[in-house]
Amino acid sequence: MKNSTIYIGGGIRPHLILSLLPIIDGFCKKQNIQTIIFERDVNTFLKSNILYKNLKSKYIIKNLEQLGLNKIYFIKYIFIGFFFFCFYLLSFFFKKKYLLSKKITWIPKQILHSYWDAGIINNKYELDRVELKSRAKSCIQISRKFLDFLILKSNGINYAYLGHLVYSERFLFALLRYINVETYRFNGSILIKQDKNSDRDSKYLDKKIFRKSLKIISKEKINKYWKNLKKGFSKNEEVNFAAKIKSKKKKYNSMNINVIMLHIFKDSSFDDIDTKRIFPDYYTWVVETLKIIKESKEIWILRKHPSADRWGENQKKIIKNLLKDIFGKQKPNNIFFEENSRSNMEQFKISKRIVTYSGSSHLEATCLGIKPIVISDVGLMKFDKNLVFKPKNFNEYRKLLLSHKKSHFSLTKNQVILPKRIIFLLQNVVNFSEDTGCTHIFRNDPEYMFKLVFNRVKKKIKTNYDFLYDLGYNINLNYQQGINKKYFYRFINEEN
Repeated sequence: MKNSTIYIGGGIRPHLILSLLPIIDGFCKKQNIQTIIFERDVNTFLKSNILYKNLKSKYIIKNLEQLGLNKIYFIKYIFIGFFFFCFYLLSFFFKKKYLLSKKITWIPKQILHSYWDAGIINNKYELDRVELKSRAKSCIQISRKFLDFLILKSNGINYAYLGHLVYSERFLFALLRYINVETYRFNGSILIKQDKNSDRDSKYLDKKIFRKSLKIISKEKINKYWKNLKKGFSKNEEVNFAAKIKSKKKKYNSMNINVIMLHIFKDSSFDDIDTKRIFPDYYTWVVETLKIIKESKEIWILRKHPSADRWGENQKKIIKNLLKDIFGKQKPNNIFFEENSRSNMEQFKISKRIVTYSGSSHLEATCLGIKPIVISDVGLMKFDKNLVFKPKNFNEYRKLLLSHKKSHFSLTKNQVILPKRIIFLLQNVVNFSEDTGCTHIFRNDPEYMFKLVFNRVKKKIKTNYDFLYDLGYNINLNYQQGINKKYFYRFINEEN
């Protein structure tokens, strides 16, 4: 069998590399991989770890910063400078509407999303355009990714494990898929093989896993978990936070409340690029939605994202400025910003409409019998498109926000069975954070949290090395994603 090479990158942090070591060991064994290329030289804590030393004794370990043109700084920066000049010049021709253009094919469309993504997160102030300084920074980042791609291609890359698939990393991800590199998304809790011509985000669920679960996991077990989830007991930190919020009395306790679930404004909403969505980006969706609901006779709440503070994002200030920019001094009296004054579950119980760009709240809503409105494709649609409203055009969206009785947004008891099973599988079967010790770390989190998580991962992977090795060895053998230790052997044995 031909020897192969794997790349580990995508902005992957040290604690994630540590948790990935046993998985990579198993994967390399299965695929006859001899060479592992890391995005950058690993830190001293990793180098001193026995598991890293074990990996180094089996495989040729390299880092991208020491390969090809990266070794010759003068020539490296000439190349980056040339690429930068080209990308920077092209950036002045960019228009947001190109993100939705049907004339642009899949690869260049991903590259456009990469530029826009990187530009917004690099911005200091703006959320609806790329600032001049950010434009330059983003083009430099993309230029470096293009050089990385050329170096990886020249080194015969066959496989890639990426930490995330957005911002400038999307540029590299798109090009790797284009040359048929088998690519996986790994964030410490999930491991998902990516398709070449479409995306699989962190809420992806393999249909084969769903079908197999019907034989392995009973309805009673799922219903019991759902009852606990409503109380705030979940593996998903954001779900836990949103479910445990203690309610405060509000003046709008009617049964006609409508809720818009805010996302993080600077975070990418393009983990899964939906080419048929009706708004080019998240910010535009919020602005246009506010203009529509001003005409509504019902109460509308813009609900703060549970992780906004950990991101360092003041959503109350953003919404206040948006309302002022759109309506001036005539702020509508039916639109309120809510800073998590009641739990998600309690909020949904008294709500008529739940509107989300593509957030996991669509799953919670369906489990509670509400048919939510989504803008971009969500995982649930791959199982049953009739469980959500996804408008095909602006007029249809406007009508959904302003018309219809509450019954129009209700699901039957039979319809909620499917989403309850899916939310169980996402949080209890394909999530293996308990096996790796990984938790989500945000940009604004203090440094001690990174050290805390690193030390927890170090303990967990010692205990679960054999399982994680098997996970890497068997990934893509039966399923397109990883399964946790509790269910892994049951699903694999049942399949075989």
